[in-house]
Amino acid sequence: MIVVLERGTSAKELDGVLERMRELGLSGQALHVGSKPMIHVTGGSTRRAKRLLALERVQAIVPTSGPRVRQEGRRFFPYHALQAGAVGMVLLGALVALAGFFPPGVGSAPVPGEPLPAPEWPWYLAPLRGLLRLAPARPSWIGPTMLVLLGALVLSLPVLDRSRSALARARWPVLAAGLILLAVLAFLGSAEGAS
Repeated sequence: MIVVLERGTSAKELDGVLERMRELGLSGQALHVGSKPMIHVTGGSTRRAKRLLALERVQAIVPTSGPRVRQEGRRFFPYHALQAGAVGMVLLGALVALAGFFPPGVGSAPVPGEPLPAPEWPWYLAPLRGLLRLAPARPSWIGPTMLVLLGALVLSLPVLDRSRSALARARWPVLAAGLILLAVLAFLGSAEGAS
């Protein structure tokens, strides 16, 4: 929340507004933008800041995004989207590095007349292959559709999470769903690797 003071407010009058804020249990930092001083409210209940309008030099009180974030939570774009994109880039980089240093089926050069070894699937695709084995063979579109729906479910978790607290206790349903999904994928991957 920003407290806008009238043009030409002296330093003594600014200190008076800051003192009144301290009396109301608020804390703030003075900002100077051109000739119009402002105070950024950094602590305390912003509802009490409305009482500052009664002061002579206070021109207006402008709310910032803090109340909206407390009411609605952070929007998926750009906040969660940037975090998910950064995590995805790190994971993609790790997979590219692993694929470059540990490619499957690397061995001796092929010898003419001998059959080539069967291609091996990368280890990180084992959970998806295990999920595809659970799908019926006919119709053939069910397996890939399950993979697309699973990806859409994972991407929709931030939208479904409506908790406003940063504590893990408040987010236990979404965290539990993510852990169950990871456990199922790990089980499918280990079962696929064993077969």
